[in-house]
Parts: sequence; C-alpha cells; structure tokens
Amino acid sequence: MRNAYGRALRAKVVAGFSVDDVIVMHDADAFESEVSAYPAITVISKRSQGTATIAKAGEGFRASQTSAYLRWRDSAEPRLTTADLEATVLPSWHETSDVWPDGSPAVIAWLERLEETMPLLEDASTGTRLGIGIATGADRIYIRSGPVDVEPDRLMPMVTPDAIRHGEFRFTGEHLISPWTADGLVQLSDYPKLARYYEREAHQLRSRSVAKRSGPHWYRTIDRQNFSLLQREMLVMQDMKAEATPVRVPAGYVPHHNLYWIVSNTWDLDALGGLLLSKVVEKQVEAYCVKMRGGTLRFQAQVLRKVRIPHIHDIDSSVLADLATAFRPVIGIGQRVPPCVHSRWIRFHADESATAHASGGRSAGGLRGRPGTDPRRGRVLVPRQGGPVDARADRGSRPGRPARHSGQREAPGRLQHARGRRVGTRGIFGAPDPVFDGTSYLDRMGIICERIRDFGLYDLTWAIAATSDPIDFYEPNPHVGWERFATDLTESFE
Repeated sequence: MRNAYGRALRAKVVAGFSVDDVIVMHDADAFESEVSAYPAITVISKRSQGTATIAKAGEGFRASQTSAYLRWRDSAEPRLTTADLEATVLPSWHETSDVWPDGSPAVIAWLERLEETMPLLEDASTGTRLGIGIATGADRIYIRSGPVDVEPDRLMPMVTPDAIRHGEFRFTGEHLISPWTADGLVQLSDYPKLARYYEREAHQLRSRSVAKRSGPHWYRTIDRQNFSLLQREMLVMQDMKAEATPVRVPAGYVPHHNLYWIVSNTWDLDALGGLLLSKVVEKQVEAYCVKMRGGTLRFQAQVLRKVRIPHIHDIDSSVLADLATAFRPVIGIGQRVPPCVHSRWIRFHADESATAHASGGRSAGGLRGRPGTDPRRGRVLVPRQGGPVDARADRGSRPGRPARHSGQREAPGRLQHARGRRVGTRGIFGAPDPVFDGTSYLDRMGIICERIRDFGLYDLTWAIAATSDPIDFYEPNPHVGWERFATDLTESFE
C-alpha cells in the first residue's frame, strides 16, 4: 500500500475492484508461533467501490475478540473503539494508484484536509526541491578521504551520514572523486591522473551494470552529479530514524546517497528545519512510509514528497523566527533548543479531531528537541577508505553481557575462541544506531542488508527468512526483498 513498487497493483485494484476491509495487525499477536512480521487482512471484491471498513488491532487483540468485531461490522454503527481495537467505516476508498496512507480514521481524515488546504513540501512556487544524494555503484573507489593522486578539481567535498550524526554538520574529510563536470562526463584523456586512478580499479568499475550499459564511459557513476547543489546551502536528512533529523549544510558539498537533501529559494532553511522537526510533519511521514519495528520511520524522497506544510506567506514572521531558533544547534553542544520553548506555530491533536492549525498561542508539544549528542546514537556499517567496516553493534544487548559505555573506545583486546584459540579484536567505537532499538534479529538483518547494498559493499542483497512448520518464507524488509533483488539481478545482465 505504501511502497512505490506497488503502484501497478494499486492501479489494478482501483480500476476494477472494491476494497471492503483493511485490518492492520502489526502490533497484534496474529500467529500461533512468535514471528517478526507486519500482518494485515485485506478483503477486496469484484465490484464498484463502496464503503470501506478499516481497523487497527492493538497488542492485546486476541482471536476471542473477532466475534465482537464481526458483530459491529454487520451493524449500522459507524465506529468501534475498544482497548485493543479501533475501527470505522469510510464512505469510499482511495481513488488513485498513489500511496495509500496508514493511520487511524481521524488521521486519514486529517491528511485529506491537509491535501485540500496546504501545498506540498516540494513546491515550484517556493523553489523548494528535494532528492537523494549521488549513487556511485562503487563507494570504495569514488568516495575517499585523505590524499588521492588525481587532479584537484576532481575532488568534490561530500557530506556523509557520519558528518551529521552529532546533530550539526562536521566535515569528516570524504571527497567524491568525480568523473563529471556541469556539462557531462569528463574525457579521461584530459585528466591523466584521474585516468590512472580509475584504470587501477577498472576491473570492479567495468563489472557494474551501469558500466556495461555505458560503453566507453565505463568510469561513470550510477547517478549524474547535480552541480547546482554545490552552489546551494541545503538541509540533509538520514532515512531510517525514529524521528526527523534535518541538519543544515553550507554550500560546496555533494550529498551522499544515504542522505536526502532539501533546498529552497524562499524558505529560510533554519525555519524549514524547525518545521521538519514538528509532530505535524512526523505524523505525515508515519502515515505514508513503510514503518520498521521499534518505531523507525523512513524519510525517503518518495515519502517527503507527500508531506504538506503551510505556505511560507501564511506564517507570521515571529513564528518563523521561533521555528528557526528551535532548529539551530546550541553552539558547542549540538543539541536543539528545548521543545517547549519555541513552538508557537504548531498544535497537533492526535485525538478524534486530529487537527493542525496555525496558532498565536504557546504549545508545549509542537516541536521536539533535536537529540544532538544523545549517547545512544552511533554509526553502523560506515565504510572506511581502504579498510574494514566499523560494526557498531550493541554488544550489551545479549543476556549475560554487560552494556558498554557509549562514546568510549574500547582498547584492542583478545577474545577466547570456542576451541581455545585466542582471536584479536579491533575494538568497539561509539554506540549502536537507535534504528536497531527494539528490533528483532530478522529486522536487523533486513536493515543491514539494505545498508551494505546502498554503501556499495555488495551489488545485490536479499533478506529472507524461512519457517519449517509450516514450510514458508517471509521478508523482513521489502527494500531488500525479492522484487528489488530480481530487478537488480536482471539489470546486471543487460
């Protein structure tokens, strides 16, 4: 319902079927054995669309309660609310193949009102655009830190996830070794040092599917570099986070492909950043994205393009100033101003009315503080030039193993092998990424598979789990599911 690759199926349903029931059971114990899954029951029929019943089962929902739901469904009551189930009858269903948002009936109604009254975040009238950073297909080669023997104008400073993990931008020294100019690909004959550098890595570069399709331009990256971004200050955000984490970056930097960027001709970026920290925006992202376990949200471009915000001219200048102040880091600390201080603009009520409106009064819950130096935040699977990968795993999460203090480097030591041989360890740095908090091992496998593919460590990844009784399989993360794997595999042979 909320993935881009489901558009064709949604179009088929809208064109010739009626969605009668949708029962979301992500939090319910839906199976006889404990499994990590996101179950839902969807009932469609071959007829014109009529009313649609949507329900959300809570953690305490049990099979014995289904009879009460079925009795309500056959009644004329428009709504059912219990401790473990919320259901309502909608007059119709979504009419397009666009993403079908998730949420309570009140949230769905609120989203519809936003669509009618507010412009999109990406808006031509304000010159606000967003996108994802450059994909290279071989980060180990194209993204380097330290001295590299190429022409100086081929080194483009990059903003990477590690550069913003403290809640403010701190350049970490990575550069894109770029084959691009504003007019297109360079001719290697004009850049002998760059040519020698790429030739040393020619075997890996030529093995990429994009290189096989590009003939003599085998040295190109997957994406063309967007040179207009070098002239712009921007906000950048990471994808999988429990909450929005926008960071302002000065002009002159190329965004990494694990970051999403936002630029605007009209908005003050600090004010826009404060707005992105709001519960109003988070609630929209939560409705449109594919949520991971543990409350992790996906701040992808396809999701951010669905977000609605007020037009800048409809917001009082003093409120814009407060939003900007709420966003800015405290100098030397990297944390946001406390959320209760600057939140005059937004009041969001997650009750039945689910309203959001401009307000001149104070609100205690409109903006959240930005967790700049939260010690739980760390880096996971960040490739380093010419070396292994930092695996900042939560070693303290296993039974019988004490938690280690975050932010401290553990001295290199030795571990006792099961057979008595002692093996060396490289040490542990920082602390686990909060995206793993509250997730199962299978969820973590899906996250890691997606990251090692996106970082360029592997070209293809597919996360799949199997059960023996009954024999079956399921995928913990649709972004590394069979659909994406099959597409990547097919492209590699083209």
